[in-house]
Amino acid sequence: MTETADDLIARLNGFTPGPWAFNGAYRTFCGTFTGKDDLPVCHFGDNEEYYPTKGECPDEADAALIAAAPDLHRELAAALAREAALREALSFYANPEVYRPHPHGIAFDRRDISHTARAAIEVKP
Repeated sequence: MTETADDLIARLNGFTPGPWAFNGAYRTFCGTFTGKDDLPVCHFGDNEEYYPTKGECPDEADAALIAAAPDLHRELAAALAREAALREALSFYANPEVYRPHPHGIAFDRRDISHTARAAIEVKP
């Protein structure tokens, strides 16, 4: 089963709010992401072999992506809300009865809009 965007949003609720910041590696310490009030979100351990929490430091691109997670979550949720509103607005135009032959002639007959609206609504997010 493929996870939908709505499923993803529901599954990703409850995380530490952003912004997140990466406090990089220092000596053998691999770094930590911190959230609000500098509380740790994720700790990457220590890069020493003998240390009990051996970890691996993220590279710069991975650290930037992880730090952007709260913002990406917010933007995805907003985009899904906009999409839902557009689908609702299009539902009126998807009804072919709205485009019955117009008494003023064919120039006012736009049943093609109904097909376009239905096609847009049928696209799954």
